[in-house]
Amino acid sequence: MKDPSAAISEAVYQKLIAAAGVTALVGSSPARIWDKVPEGSGYPYIRVGDDQAVGDSNSCFDAWEFYVTIHIFSRHAQYPRLEAKDIANAVGQAIGDHASLIAPAGFIVTEVELVQSRPLTEDDGVTAHQVMTFRYQVADGA
Repeated sequence: MKDPSAAISEAVYQKLIAAAGVTALVGSSPARIWDKVPEGSGYPYIRVGDDQAVGDSNSCFDAWEFYVTIHIFSRHAQYPRLEAKDIANAVGQAIGDHASLIAPAGFIVTEVELVQSRPLTEDDGVTAHQVMTFRYQVADGA
């Protein structure tokens, strides 16, 4: 059985950097969308991380429920939580749209669902942190 983790992470990243609505909010040269956030990076930014593949195979084909968590950080001077929520809306349109599903190499995504989106404030009292979790139904595309 193949592991869809790398292919799905790459597909999510590619969708986000290609989404004009996202890059308009987090920059585009380069987009502040990372797996590992560089030290001294500017705000706002998105970190793609924390994923989980749950096997859902049967005797006919390999399949998974795949969960991806997106972290959005803002330090907007007046409205960091609102800025994070605006970015979350753009992220949802980019990677949570049934009409334009992500396309991981070697796999087929048949369904997407936003499981949760929740705003947090970091311990520094300045940084807003929006956490989004998406669930994808994934099948082996071979």
